[in-house]
Amino acid sequence: MERLGRLVPGGAVSLALLVGALPTTWLLPKLVGYLLSGVFVIVILALTIQSARIVVPHWPVLAGLGVYWIVLIVHLGLTGSPSVIPYIGLVPLTIVALVFGGAQLIWENRGEWAVGVVTITTLLAICGFLLLAFHVVLDWGGLSMTGRRTLGMFNLRISSIYDNSNHLGFTSAVGAVTAIYLWQENKLSRWIILGVFLYFSIVMANARASVVAATLAIGIMVVHNRRQVKILLPIATLTLVAATITILSEFLDELVRSLTLRFDTWVTTIDTIITDPLIGAAWDASLGSHNMFIIVMYQAGLIGGLAYIGAHLFALWYAVRAALSGNTWDRYVCAMLVFLLVTQFFSTSTLGGLTTPSLLLALFVGLGGRKHSMSIRQYRYDIVQQFRYRWPGKRTE
Repeated sequence: MERLGRLVPGGAVSLALLVGALPTTWLLPKLVGYLLSGVFVIVILALTIQSARIVVPHWPVLAGLGVYWIVLIVHLGLTGSPSVIPYIGLVPLTIVALVFGGAQLIWENRGEWAVGVVTITTLLAICGFLLLAFHVVLDWGGLSMTGRRTLGMFNLRISSIYDNSNHLGFTSAVGAVTAIYLWQENKLSRWIILGVFLYFSIVMANARASVVAATLAIGIMVVHNRRQVKILLPIATLTLVAATITILSEFLDELVRSLTLRFDTWVTTIDTIITDPLIGAAWDASLGSHNMFIIVMYQAGLIGGLAYIGAHLFALWYAVRAALSGNTWDRYVCAMLVFLLVTQFFSTSTLGGLTTPSLLLALFVGLGGRKHSMSIRQYRYDIVQQFRYRWPGKRTE
């Protein structure tokens, strides 16, 4: 019964990897996917209330997210843009449900969370290879990006249930890093095998940013132990083979063109931010910058953008401090935050969204920025007491 009690919340939060895929899958209309993902956040909120315990982040993390939310409200008042209204509701909901609650559920059920993540991501990758086999053998069409070019030479790209193969690469990378954590904790070879398989899935999904970010994250996980560095050998071999094929094909030219185009777009977006630094351009305007750090300042203005970015960087700072003096779990949280922030240099997912990267950002900002845990009742009592102490006329000796 105790095992079941831990499995339910830990496994439920790991469903973020599956539920977050619903807005980006060809299986469902996007609106239905977003609604189901929103229901998932509410379910996590209910589990948090049931568990009666939350993560309490360090104050700079909480302050940054709070300022960001206030700026959204001010932005609505100044511009009247309806595009900001969903975020005004979703940002506090995800902060309470995921940063405070979901992170605590993971903290208390780490093993169940990790097993759930690796299981879900492995099934998604296997689905990708099966759909590729159907595409090649049975000539199935209409499977999104399945069967397109990967590495510039082979029409063997996998995309699984996703509209865009980069989403599969992202989730496979999360699974690969988590598999390394489970191997370090349990020393079971099956986690190594699954980790290498998931890393191979990233390559086959043609997810270039996820390959780089996952390699960096896995390096953070194993670099402290010389004997564990050997895990990098199969990963390094896959990366070397992929790099060799890339160099020998026209894919390298495509990559250079893509990076050049993105850099030009970043420069254009930054120029726009400088022109109107305070208000921002709202969420119904986008230059397609594919960079979370730039787009959030473009949309929310400099104050809101810097507060948002600052919250994430402070969470990373506290995660790095914990990793340097902590255990395997602390290194895993640090590695995951590094992975998420690196991938967001080439993506526009933000905390408050309902796709997989957004949900994971909220969870790991909570885990990385965690100061301690406490009961909801105690946290509420502390807030009331601080308010009474600081409010004029309420101070008691």
